[in-house]
This record gives sequence, structure tokens and C-alpha cells, in this order.
Amino acid sequence: MATTQSDSVGGALVQELSKKLLDQDEKTATTLRLKRSTLKRLKAQEQRWGASMSLITERALEPVLEELEKAEPPTKGGDTDG
Repeated sequence: MATTQSDSVGGALVQELSKKLLDQDEKTATTLRLKRSTLKRLKAQEQRWGASMSLITERALEPVLEELEKAEPPTKGGDTDG
């Protein structure tokens, strides 16, 4: 069976680099306030995986933000349980 470009090692590298270029949305320096314990865990994973805290945080937030964007926020004065 012939190996296609996307199945080869070179093809995988091309896909990874292409994805990184597409993911390089304009970065903005910001300050996030995190609990000390969360920051400690994040730093540990940065070292463990060799990925920046920014990358880990951005990837982790993506699915949560998608759900929040789809959800209807509660309305003021609306019905509440109780």
C-alpha cells in the first residue's frame, strides 16, 4: 500500500506546522488571576509536557468557551429554583 503525504512522517510534520501557523492568532499579553494551587499545577504540567502555560490554558479554555457561547445566560428576574 502506498504511503500518502498525510500518512508519512514528513506529511505529519507539514500538518503540525501548518496547524501551528493557523493557530498563531495575534497574541495579547494579559494578566489572569489564578489560585496559587492552580498555578502550581499548571507549572507542573508545563514542565511535564514541555508546553507553555499559555498553550495549555488556551487549549483548555477552547471547549469551555464554545459551550458558554452556545448557552443561554440566565435572565435577570427570571425564574429560579426554590
